[in-house]
Amino acid sequence: YHKIIIMADADNENEIGANIPGNIVKFLCAEGDTVTAGQPIAVIEAMKMETNVLAPREGTIDKILVEEGKQVEAGELIIELL
Repeated sequence: YHKIIIMADADNENEIGANIPGNIVKFLCAEGDTVTAGQPIAVIEAMKMETNVLAPREGTIDKILVEEGKQVEAGELIIELL
C-alpha cells in the first residue's frame, strides 16, 4: 500500500497545506463552514507539540481531504477553500 500525497500549490490561496509534518489531531471546521483569515482550522501534532493550521484568507471550506488521526507531510494538501 502506497499513499498518494497531493501537495498544496503555494501559489493557489484556495489550497491549504499542512505547515509541519505530523498527525492531524482534529479539524476545527467542517465542509461548508465560513472561515476568516488567520482562523485556526486544524491542529497538527508532531513530537508531542501541537500547532494550528490557519486559514490564509476568508472563505468557505470546500473539501477536507485528510481524516483526523492521519499522518501528513509538510505542504500536503489538507483543505480546499471556495
